[in-house]
Amino acid sequence: ALEELKSGGEIKAIGVGNNRPGDLDRMLDAVTVDFAIVAMPYTLIDQSVLRTSMQRCLDNGVSVVIGAPFASGILVTGSGAGAKYAYGSASPEVQARVRGLEAACAEHGVALPAAALRFVLAHPAVVSAIPGAARPGEVRENVASLQAPIPAAFWAEIKARGLIDAEAPTPAG
Repeated sequence: ALEELKSGGEIKAIGVGNNRPGDLDRMLDAVTVDFAIVAMPYTLIDQSVLRTSMQRCLDNGVSVVIGAPFASGILVTGSGAGAKYAYGSASPEVQARVRGLEAACAEHGVALPAAALRFVLAHPAVVSAIPGAARPGEVRENVASLQAPIPAAFWAEIKARGLIDAEAPTPAG
């Protein structure tokens, strides 16, 4: 029915959304889409879908919109008590990974939210991200994150430390 609506010009695109690794691949098996909203499994913390869903989208011309570049909060708030990840309390393992990212950010003068947002946008299948904002100040912070300089050495460092997948696309400095 969606394909009929699209071919008739009543809709312009067909899309799906997901927030768990594996879900997108099952959706792509079921329907041909123009875009996918990927809400959790591709962030600065988790690149588990890099070689599967993200590669499949790239290979098939499916545009990706990252729906949770801040991993539901922890990549803005940082590690610590009350940190949220994947819509719940951050596990000790996630907290440790974020502490590693925070250390690298501090060493290179990079804000963690800027790194998180710029990282997801570097993937060639990604056309947009939905960082979310509850107040005007958060919109300004998101814009500033997009404009903040991040040295190439930062990306090389977090790859060398195993904090992100060695094959993950990163911004060009």
